[in-house]
Amino acid sequence: MYSIKYYLRYIKSKVLWETIYDKFFIQETIKKFFINLKKLIILMKKIHINCLNFKKNILK
Repeated sequence: MYSIKYYLRYIKSKVLWETIYDKFFIQETIKKFFINLKKLIILMKKIHINCLNFKKNILK
């Protein structure tokens, strides 16, 4: 039989690792979100420039 101290230490370490993992997972998710947002903004700028060029060509 293991002592209560052992179980408490085990639970404490398990909780610690789970919180570290959760923080890492959340950071990665936020990072991916911002990378995708940045790509979307770049794409929107390109579309906007293309629309302006298209209007300019029509008005010629």
